[in-house]
This record gives sequence, C-alpha cells and structure tokens, in this order.
Amino acid sequence: MPEEKLLATSQCINHTYEETYKEEDEFVCRLIITHENNGIVKDEEHVGRAKSKKDAKHDAASRALRKSNILLNSSAKDLACADGSYACIGNQTGYVLIINFRKDRDWADKDEENIIELMSGILKFEYSVVADPTKAELVNILENISSNLNGNYKSYYCFMVFLMAHGSQFGVITADKGKKKITISVDEIMELFKNDKIPNFVGKPKMFFIQSCRGKSIQDTFVQPDDDDDDTVERISAPTDADILIAYATTEGYKAFRHKNFGSIFIYECIKKFKEQYSKTHLEEMMIDVKAALALGSVDKTKKHVQMPCTWSTLTKRFFFVPTES
Repeated sequence: MPEEKLLATSQCINHTYEETYKEEDEFVCRLIITHENNGIVKDEEHVGRAKSKKDAKHDAASRALRKSNILLNSSAKDLACADGSYACIGNQTGYVLIINFRKDRDWADKDEENIIELMSGILKFEYSVVADPTKAELVNILENISSNLNGNYKSYYCFMVFLMAHGSQFGVITADKGKKKITISVDEIMELFKNDKIPNFVGKPKMFFIQSCRGKSIQDTFVQPDDDDDDTVERISAPTDADILIAYATTEGYKAFRHKNFGSIFIYECIKKFKEQYSKTHLEEMMIDVKAALALGSVDKTKKHVQMPCTWSTLTKRFFFVPTES
C-alpha cells in the first residue's frame, strides 16, 4: 500500500506499521493511524492477517481503506496499484463477454441490462453479447476471444464472462435443436482461457459468473427456476489454473431462480453489490456479501426461495474493478 496515499489526507497526522509477528499459521500486522478531527487527536488501529508478512501489511492497509473515515478518497485505481492486487496499468480496461440464452427464460433481458449498465456505463469496460448460440458456435466464439486476449494483452487487465442459461448437473444447455439437450460444461469453457492457452495473459484475472441451475433440488414462488513477445512486459511463471475465479449462482444439485422484477437474483445481487462497493472493496470480499444476501433471502422477502451461491478461486491477488479513464 503506497504510504503517500495514507499521508495525503489533511486530517492524517501520522501512520505506523508495527513490527509484523506470527500468530499460529498467520502473520499479523498492525497499522496505527493517528488523525485529527475537530481538534481531537485519535489513534485508529487496523489489524491485517495473511500467510506472508507482505500480504498481512497489505491486508491492514486494505482494512484501513474500507473503515477509516480519513481514507475514503482513495480510488479503485489506487487500490489496484497496491501490493498484493492485480495491476491496472495506464489506460488498460476490462473485457466482458455476456452469453445470454434468452429462449424460454423470462426476464433474461434484465440480467443483460444490469451487467451492461455497470460494466460499460460505469466502468467503461469493453463488452460483447452473444445470444442463444449452439455449442459449436459458442466454442468458436470462445476460441476467437481467447486468441484476441492473447494477441491484445496490453489492452486489458482482466477478463470476465457472464453466462446465463438453463442448466443441469452436466453444464449449461445450448441452443442446439433436437430432442437431446446439448450441454457445455464450465470446465470446457474455462479450459480455453487457462494460462497455457493464453500465455500472454498470465498473471491477469479471468472470472466467470454462471447463472444456471445445477440440478433439480430446491434449497430451502414467486420466482422461476433456471432449469426449463514484448520485452517491456514482465514475464510471469504461473500454474495453468492460476488467476481464475468461478462464481456459481447456486451449489451443485440445486436450482437457481429468476424474478420478474429483477431478472436472475444472483446476477442482480452481484451487480448491486459491485456498484455499491467496487471503489473500496475487492471482488472476493464482495462475493461474500452476495452469498450472504441470497442465503438470507434478501431479494425474496418471503424467504420462500433462497439459494446458496458458491465460488471457486485460484486468484493469487486481490482484484479491484478499475473504471477506464476517458
């Protein structure tokens, strides 16, 4: 965390990182910020914990950024430049792919609108929309995008996929015609964006948000289920599966729901939390709030329907949404 940022606030008098120490299997770092408010001098303590000293220090600073009233002017760009966060360099932007199977999915357009409003309208990310593809069409599109990301890696600091479809325990159902339902699994999609497929994108986050059923059970109705070569760039060595996050609308075996006023309640809650918190909070922490909201039935006030989103992550740093500079 750049110390200049901590000192830039007019009310801040001083800040000190106490010596980091180990507590069981974690390092602990205490950040003490002294500030003045209306003539009253006060110390604020922010405790960071992590597996390394460096990350513990970053965690302490991140907690200060979220909670201290003297640090509210920090921008998402500042956070992304901090140690332990995915970097957004210069005028890099994010690339978002929206795959929306609209057929027989009432209110699916609301998901698309909500995603575009945030990703394009607020964050100024580049995006493209794919509607109702067959499996072959979707694979071809994904291969082209994977190649584009690898060839234009300087332009992007992250890649995101929002996939909305009917689904089952085998994957999401594509638009192929015929009596037999054709599916594509999340693993098949993700495989095209692993580090061995787009080596120039190594070290940059790839995130997948999957809105579909993953079975027939209901967790527990007014909602409808979703079943119907540049030497100027640092070269990084990383495992094939590194820097990926997958967020599922629900746990395996269960249905995911849509609402006529909101669209998919998972997508709705994701976009809502991202809008509220992106300027000060990293993605995985926001996803905890998404999970809590849906588990507690915040959209369905009757609590007749709840669902339990889940995430699978190999992100190696904190990811912050950074609006593209105009």
